[in-house]
Amino acid sequence: MDSDPLGVVIVDDEPRIGQMVKSLIEWEELNLSLVSVETTGKNALNTIRYQKPAIVITDIRMPQISGLDLISRTMEISPNTKFIVISGHKDFEYARKALEYGVHNYLLKPVNANELNRNLKQISEHMAREQEKNTDERQKLKAFEVGQKLIRRNVFEYLFHSQDAISLEEIRDVFGIELSAGLFNAIDVKLDYRNITEFDVEFDRQMVDLVSSMINTELAGTVVEMVLNEFPGLHIICLLNYTPAQSTAITKAVNRLLSKIELGLMGLDRFRVTIGMGVETGESSGVSACICQARTAVNHRIVMGTEHIITAEMNQKPALLPSNFLDSNYHHDLSNCIDSFSADQLILWVDSAFQQCRVHSEFESSMYYAFADAMIGDFISAIGSIGPDCEETIESTRNLLMHCNSIKQMKGLLNHSLVSILQNVHNEMINRTKKPIRLAEEYVEKHFAERITLESIADHVALSSAYFSDLFKRETGRNFSAYLTDVRLDQSKKKLIETNDTIESVAAAVGYRDVRHFSKLFAKNVGIKPAMFRRLHS
Repeated sequence: MDSDPLGVVIVDDEPRIGQMVKSLIEWEELNLSLVSVETTGKNALNTIRYQKPAIVITDIRMPQISGLDLISRTMEISPNTKFIVISGHKDFEYARKALEYGVHNYLLKPVNANELNRNLKQISEHMAREQEKNTDERQKLKAFEVGQKLIRRNVFEYLFHSQDAISLEEIRDVFGIELSAGLFNAIDVKLDYRNITEFDVEFDRQMVDLVSSMINTELAGTVVEMVLNEFPGLHIICLLNYTPAQSTAITKAVNRLLSKIELGLMGLDRFRVTIGMGVETGESSGVSACICQARTAVNHRIVMGTEHIITAEMNQKPALLPSNFLDSNYHHDLSNCIDSFSADQLILWVDSAFQQCRVHSEFESSMYYAFADAMIGDFISAIGSIGPDCEETIESTRNLLMHCNSIKQMKGLLNHSLVSILQNVHNEMINRTKKPIRLAEEYVEKHFAERITLESIADHVALSSAYFSDLFKRETGRNFSAYLTDVRLDQSKKKLIETNDTIESVAAAVGYRDVRHFSKLFAKNVGIKPAMFRRLHS
């Protein structure tokens, strides 16, 4: 893919010479574009300041701001800009000074087109090589950073899920991270949306980077080693390794960190922050427990609130609710909600489940997250098949659950999402029910003159005749045969009024081959015979 053209500024206090230089340059061949032609060093400096051109071609002797002054000042505001200096035969001292500024492209007047374009080509090729080199270095740096991030994530996953004691030597040998004997602890810095329906992935990314930087700044000088990693749901977990003498300083540093993050988020009014902290341990085998404790502690904000530090010691209760804590009406009430497609009953079901959960105050509050997720699973199991849109709603709801920081907010999220899915499923069911009726009616409107039976129309909509007959009666309030008769008689009325066709021809045109049967049917439904109807409306 072609690169963008390099911008060029031409500077000469004689306008004629500036325009002449412009005319000599092979712009398209060299992939260059003109930024401007300036006649004073002052104007040129302003253009360079705001446009940052790749190349400046300047006369060396100009009033007020000379070519050398322009080069010197440009190096301060646009250090990557390259220069070509043009001047008269007598300015060799100026040429020497230009060389001191790193300018190697010096042309004598009158300017030779070939020399000018050769110099421009050299500069372009040099800048292309530099750009390629810088791009390669940036890619290598990025790959290194991604690799380090993956290593840190793997360390946390390994420590978080491992059931066995892990030694410092194992961490060093497997992951290349050097932890020292001493004390360990972990913190989980959790960002929550104030409004969980308003989130922006790109903005979230920026905020996580900002908070990670704050953590590094505030804690790095207080510990021997620190391993930091980000997890889904705006969790930033940090494993701290420090000496016993640093223990008190760690607690103070974490308090300062909370204040610093709150101050940084104050003007945004978008996030709340909470820090969960594990229990300090002197054993490397306890590192996994520290991380788990920090993650569990931060989940207690669902009851204890946000914007403060929650330590694992604050809530040392059983982590799991008893399997039979819900009453027998839980699943029965859920089935009734779905059978009746009642949003009000579904909201009452959610509220009742949370009331039963709240009764068990002897269990830790972080279990609300797992409980809410289980309720979603029970709801999906009970409602059966759902479409792609509903599946997307479920996935989004489960992700947003992790941002709920109050029971009220969690219940509101479940109510909104589950009611939305219930209504979608109900609407889909109605549409599925109405579709065969609509197809049958459309067919009859077009083919009423043909032979139509209950079996043939049921076959047309891909249903059994018995089911179609029952469905049609339930949805329209009348039998299919009565509907077909009404359509045919309505069409016959139009023909009797609008045409001079015989009664026999009208009967045949609406699907009746026996004219006497048609006349009896017409008189029975309309109240008079076809001939009389025509006379009355003629």
